[in-house]
Amino acid sequence: VSFCTRLFSLFVCVPDAFREVRKYSVTDKVDVTNNPTAIEHIHMKLFRAQRNEYIAGFALLLCL
Repeated sequence: VSFCTRLFSLFVCVPDAFREVRKYSVTDKVDVTNNPTAIEHIHMKLFRAQRNEYIAGFALLLCL
């Protein structure tokens, strides 16, 4: 796989990671009356999204 293909895939992954972080950053709309573990689940997904954001961002930074 060429360098340009890898660079292009990083340019695709970074905005997707930002989108995922924005999607899971809203925890005030979660209904915890029926599911008390919903907050922990959202925080877990937010942590994973932030981790992917940092990995993709630093990989893109190092490539450039």
